[in-house]
Amino acid sequence: CRLVVAPATCYEPNILSYELPGPTEKIWGVSVQLYTLRTEKNWGMGDFSDLKQLVTELGPQGADIVGLNPIHSLYPSNPLHCSPYSPSSRNFINPLYIDATTLQEYQDSAEIQAYVASDDFQKQLQKARNSSHVEYDRVASLKFSILEMAFTHFEKHDQAHQSYRSADFGHYCEEKGRDLELQATYEALFEHFKARDLSSWGWNCWPTDYQTPDSTRVQDFVVHSKDRIRFYMYLQWLAEQQLAYAQQAALDAGMRVGIYRDLAVGVDRGGADVWAHRDNYVLNASVGAPPDTVAPQGQNWGLPPFDPNQLHELAYKPFIEMVCANMQHCAALRIDHVMAILRLWWCPPDKTADYGVYVNYPLQDLLGIIKLESQRQQCLIFGEDLGTVPPEIEAALPPAYFYSNEVVLFSRIEDHFLAPEKYKARALTCISNHDIPTLKAWWNCNDLDLRQELGIY
Repeated sequence: CRLVVAPATCYEPNILSYELPGPTEKIWGVSVQLYTLRTEKNWGMGDFSDLKQLVTELGPQGADIVGLNPIHSLYPSNPLHCSPYSPSSRNFINPLYIDATTLQEYQDSAEIQAYVASDDFQKQLQKARNSSHVEYDRVASLKFSILEMAFTHFEKHDQAHQSYRSADFGHYCEEKGRDLELQATYEALFEHFKARDLSSWGWNCWPTDYQTPDSTRVQDFVVHSKDRIRFYMYLQWLAEQQLAYAQQAALDAGMRVGIYRDLAVGVDRGGADVWAHRDNYVLNASVGAPPDTVAPQGQNWGLPPFDPNQLHELAYKPFIEMVCANMQHCAALRIDHVMAILRLWWCPPDKTADYGVYVNYPLQDLLGIIKLESQRQQCLIFGEDLGTVPPEIEAALPPAYFYSNEVVLFSRIEDHFLAPEKYKARALTCISNHDIPTLKAWWNCNDLDLRQELGIY
């Protein structure tokens, strides 16, 4: 049986500890939507090399932490599905963040370098770089063309000669096991059906025989598509390596924490996680939030919730694997909508969010798992406890050293903003976040105009 022995608290770095003698420090850093980072070298959207450069420059200025948006796997064959909060899988990484130019295969291949230097490629590259917005389809076309060439080179040279990198890739695939195979198989199937029908947005659109991973048709596809499936496994290997290099660069630059990752509250119903483990989800409901002052109509995020009964039946294996995967190659993890470990607002199909209902989850079990994995991975934990926060969450998180989230624009009593020394002791504090207006928009009341225009009031 699975035995979970939960420690009393989450991991807390010594520099932040209230338990050790001496003054407790406050540390500062920045949070970024990684895709928005621009450098002279990237291909129209931020990548892990840009992240590495950012931490290298911020460290000497005294920053100790850099926060990322969720970098979960999206849909390589549908790059316009670009919301980091509607991922295909929360257990794997978006390969568009790979910097192809730093790969060993790129450095070793005159053919790849000549292709990148060609007039056609450079013309498209300049368009991607000069765009004021991220042109995901153009970036994906450029990047995946080179990653495919890099994979061909890797198979021809490293794999054929059983190099050190080939052995490392083999160990990675063995360690990730069946879950990586399912993820890569889904990507290959998605690509296959997308090429036939541009409106094919997920496994729901595929022929019935392909909608479950253990079907005969899927097994036949696996046999005939081994190279393509292996390509998608290769991309995950590269993405994890480059994220690890960025975290090490943060520590080398003097940061005492480094990168924090962000765990989204759910997954897209047409994605890899649901296809591979459909019984883990309730597909006739969507996660959201009840009406409140920020969203008077309530919110429906369109994401299917975990089935709490199935989680318990599986000894929380899906939850453990998800939490563990997101604590890799970082020093902290922000959990979006942390109230989900106690309850989630389930919205019924074809109804607005105000028809929803709270469904409970086993708080102490899920909290215990987070505490255990936090200690095992030496990973600081933040919980986004904004919106309607039940007293059970307010009582359970502080004693567990489960850091809160303090947002300046919300930190007030009536019309009076709190001074920083009044903020919660263990908290990730920010002026704004991805859910609310920027400081500039708030200051100029642009958010009020937009809400009026959208009919929110």
